[in-house]
Amino acid sequence: MKIFISGASSGLGLSLAKRFLHNGDIVWGTGRREFKIEDTGNENFRYSRCDTTQKEEVKNTFEDMVKKDFIPDVAVFCAGSAAEDIIEDKFFTNRFEENFKVNLFGVLYWVEFLLPLFLKRNKGILAAVSSMSIYVENHSKRIGYSASRIALNKTFENLHLEYLNTGIHFKIFNMGRMKETKDIIGTSYLKASASIIKNLKSGKHSNVFNIPYTQFLLTKAVSFIPEKIFRTYLRK
Repeated sequence: MKIFISGASSGLGLSLAKRFLHNGDIVWGTGRREFKIEDTGNENFRYSRCDTTQKEEVKNTFEDMVKKDFIPDVAVFCAGSAAEDIIEDKFFTNRFEENFKVNLFGVLYWVEFLLPLFLKRNKGILAAVSSMSIYVENHSKRIGYSASRIALNKTFENLHLEYLNTGIHFKIFNMGRMKETKDIIGTSYLKASASIIKNLKSGKHSNVFNIPYTQFLLTKAVSFIPEKIFRTYLRK
């Protein structure tokens, strides 16, 4: 398969790229920073430097992909921002907007360009990586982060319903805590990427998934904890 991944230069995006490549897929990744293709050790990996918040850059990268006959079967949007918008007790709307530019509009620019091609052949998967913070925001000083993720989830839910009778599937992966190595509550990038790929290749058409599921259950349980206790002891 041909796979497109935004945010492919680090973290979950890079782990996904490497695992897809290991499975024999062809991957085109994008990211804001420079990235050496040879770092993946695979000739089936292509990379474009692209700021997803700039629609013109997305358009140029998309046109380059089409020109090189790379129309993905699956697109996974991993690029994300968790900018602090409360600094020294002051609220900054430009920092708030940064979260929405990356986490919402940076995904939708790609959807706008890719969707017509997917509809033309009546198949394809558009998958967005979101966060369990949509259930409980446990990060202080980040007013816009969970808000942007909630907006992304609702948008993909509506797209899922709008195109339900086509061969196009919209999926959301609400991710919990992730690191290079697994900790007590969260998971590793390696395990998370394996779960996502297993789902994408399973043929399941449900559109919302929570990874890891044990953290999802804990997150839901936290909603019953009184606000004062949660803010004092659990919020980062």
